[in-house]
Amino acid sequence: MTNKKQLRYIDQLALLKLRGVQGIHLEWSLYNRNLNIRKRERYYLQRQLSDLSTLGYYQLKDYLYPYRKGSRFSNISFRQMRERYYQDKRVRQNTLHAIEDIEVTLNTKIAHVLGDNCGAYGYLNFSNWCQHNTYNPYFKVRRNNRWRSKFMSKDVLQDEQVKFIKEVRIKIIKSRTPDVVRLRKESDTSDVPIWLLMNELTLGNSIHLYKLMKPKLRKLIADYFNCTTDELISWLECLRLIRNICCHNGNLADLQLKTRPRAPREFINQKILYTIPIKDHDGNLRRWLITNRIALPLAIIVHLMRCINQKYNFHDLNSSIKNLINDSVTANYYGFRDSQSVDLLFYSHFKSSNEKESKFNLY
Repeated sequence: MTNKKQLRYIDQLALLKLRGVQGIHLEWSLYNRNLNIRKRERYYLQRQLSDLSTLGYYQLKDYLYPYRKGSRFSNISFRQMRERYYQDKRVRQNTLHAIEDIEVTLNTKIAHVLGDNCGAYGYLNFSNWCQHNTYNPYFKVRRNNRWRSKFMSKDVLQDEQVKFIKEVRIKIIKSRTPDVVRLRKESDTSDVPIWLLMNELTLGNSIHLYKLMKPKLRKLIADYFNCTTDELISWLECLRLIRNICCHNGNLADLQLKTRPRAPREFINQKILYTIPIKDHDGNLRRWLITNRIALPLAIIVHLMRCINQKYNFHDLNSSIKNLINDSVTANYYGFRDSQSVDLLFYSHFKSSNEKESKFNLY
């Protein structure tokens, strides 16, 4: 393995300057005869070195890629690069705020459906509520070099049950939730009712449980979110990725999804999302490909939040997205049809919550 040399912060700054980042004042420029210019350049140098020492070279460099041309970057300064980092940070914070509400609601609905159909502890027996003796399209196995739906036999469910209960009991033992601690002291077992358990699970655990459910139970939850089961699972998998990016300080603004979730139908009809024409060899239009940029997960979040809270305030998220758009990085880059589409995404009016309640059972 080739040995890599650790660069000093001043050398990292010089490397950014060498690659085209503007507004970087290195040591040689501090000897300018004009004292005021020397003081100003010294101040900017110290501030830039402080940014590199706290945020990190590669963390900041991630926000240069929209400006990349070959091996260099053009039309961006160090200050703009730093601003893009903090703008993206605000996007992450506001996005995570909405995803947390979606996660809590999903857990509440799963707990209610399982509790209503199986009782407080019925979830411990997977045959009570899991799809079994049929092929589950949301679990795949590789056979003959092809991915196929997994057959949920008795043995498969038993393995899932053992693995789940083992993981859950570890979570319950480690839990510091007052009600869980009280139940643990009062009973001889380490099992808790489903409505307490759901608060201890990760979003990935909750999605896994939802995939395991019988189709009729999955549909009850999908109906609440005004979508199909396929759509909801596609959306939840996407939001789990977005949540992980937000929690681990990833670059959300420049996101490109490898697997596109299904786009909410209302945003396709209103032509808010950017689409790419796909043509055949003769140049004839075959179909329109929906964007894989940040606008698509945001459309999913808006749809789900409208089902949860019709009056949810998207002002902060809307503002943080609009701050990313400028002359160099357009709305198309982020997956919007145009800059006006950002406002349309967050403030367009859909069916009222009263209409939704009349159509779907809210338990």
